[in-house]
Amino acid sequence: MGDMNATCNATGARPAAQISWRHNDREILSSWQRTSSSPGTEDVTTYSTEASLIVQPRENNGTISCIVSGVPAGTKHLVMHYTLTGLEVLNDYSDQRSIEIGIAVAALAVILLCGILVIIFRSGKLKWRPTNEEKTTSLQPTDVDERRHLGFDRKLPQPPVSELPNTAVVNSESSSYQTLPCEEHMYYFTIKTMATHNRVFQAKDMCLIINLTKGLIYDRWMGTISVSKTDKKCVVITAVNESATQRADIHWDLFVKRVLELPHNIHLVKVEGICIEEEKLLLIQEHLSCESLSAFLSDVEQQDYSLTTKYELHLQQRLTFARFILEGLQVLHSYGFLHPGLSTHKVLITDGGNCKLYDFCLSKDAFNTIKAKKLNITCNLNVSAPESYLRKEYDQKSDVWSMAVVIWELIT
Repeated sequence: MGDMNATCNATGARPAAQISWRHNDREILSSWQRTSSSPGTEDVTTYSTEASLIVQPRENNGTISCIVSGVPAGTKHLVMHYTLTGLEVLNDYSDQRSIEIGIAVAALAVILLCGILVIIFRSGKLKWRPTNEEKTTSLQPTDVDERRHLGFDRKLPQPPVSELPNTAVVNSESSSYQTLPCEEHMYYFTIKTMATHNRVFQAKDMCLIINLTKGLIYDRWMGTISVSKTDKKCVVITAVNESATQRADIHWDLFVKRVLELPHNIHLVKVEGICIEEEKLLLIQEHLSCESLSAFLSDVEQQDYSLTTKYELHLQQRLTFARFILEGLQVLHSYGFLHPGLSTHKVLITDGGNCKLYDFCLSKDAFNTIKAKKLNITCNLNVSAPESYLRKEYDQKSDVWSMAVVIWELIT
């Protein structure tokens, strides 16, 4: 038996998909796999991954499974069944001959049975006599049930009458519905009743507690939102300030729209929703009681370990942190975001050891964000690519520079 080739493609993915193979429920490595990127509209990048498999089957029948993972929609399975020719042709031929012989024997038995019945009828040993009920050839007109059973008075279904329903409104005190006259149009009732499900919160359900930062572009508060009648959640609320709005430094509305389109990713700070208060568009994100990666590394350095023991103890964990950050950065790039100023200070470490990115922006707003950071005296520009502050340039390669600095801080 010769080799068998199989190819699997995953096109238009955001972020790049990973392809693995299984042959007869056994995991097997790809012969080769390559990924290419193509820029789309509005700085959105899509990825195409192609993988090939070459196997030498040992069975005449089997399956090859292509497993695509890493996409927002979840893991996809594509199963291919194969049957080898050769010896199987002889088996198929013998099976066909067996079927033909069986049909011939069955036909002969039917003919023989019919002949026996004809002989019995002609000899008079078996005669058919109709019963009294069978002699009746007409139906009684009063037997309505039997006529309906036979379908004589069946009527064709009539088309339904189409009527537009009245506008429905939800009673705030109960779960019952009321109908309003058609002339009373209630256009905004869904914002009040379905706000939480659509990730749109009302101003009365939000409470600002502490002013976290007031920068050149963003104002941030810590507050709470009501997720139900009895439960509240601690969140971080972000708004673009008036000066940045007047300078048109940030495309805030487009940024919020794109953030809401992001798929759920464990390496990005979760977006709870939005709120409109006094004509201001507010972005609501989860609040995490954790420390930054920079603080975590400082705590590790202060522990009483020898240099060799400390390096061996935390090397695998540090490399895992780098992989988490790269996975989150890949999702941001595929949806048209960049992370100017990426550093260990902009990475959060949860209690479970997971890394989460925050404070990113649209690719078209990256340079204005860097320009605002240069005005901040406490900002460390050593983590930024040289072209970001020497020239008016910032792209995905600049993020790669910053990511390299983060990895350098992790492993040294």
